[in-house]
Amino acid sequence: MKKTQVWALIVIILGVIVILIPWYLFPVCGIGRYAPPVGTLPRMHGCDGTLKAATVLGVILVFAGVLTLFLRQFWAGIVSAASTIVIGVLVILFPTIITGVCKVPTMPCVFGTKPALIIAGIVLIVAGCIGGMLFKKKP
Repeated sequence: MKKTQVWALIVIILGVIVILIPWYLFPVCGIGRYAPPVGTLPRMHGCDGTLKAATVLGVILVFAGVLTLFLRQFWAGIVSAASTIVIGVLVILFPTIITGVCKVPTMPCVFGTKPALIIAGIVLIVAGCIGGMLFKKKP
């Protein structure tokens, strides 16, 4: 297996992790055990927007990794590496600046989801830079 194929598989796995963070690994308010009682309307906070954004960004990452894995072309790898960096930055910006999370410091999205997404974003930026170095030279 080539280095570029391994890198594409890593991007796919990172995309799945980004999807799983707000849903299962570190669930935001209103999901799982933090869900409101049955019959009550959930109050939407910034963490709801962060949940949706992380899910969409994770799906885009998986799609970019699959394209890189199956196309095996130089430009597919370059675009995938660049998009991984951009998505990494967005994964950091959504819980911190763009949509944010709950204002209460004891809520699970503040002490769980937000730091996990920030760490995942940093890992994505590093992975994108590594991918850029792998695809630097045209074969």
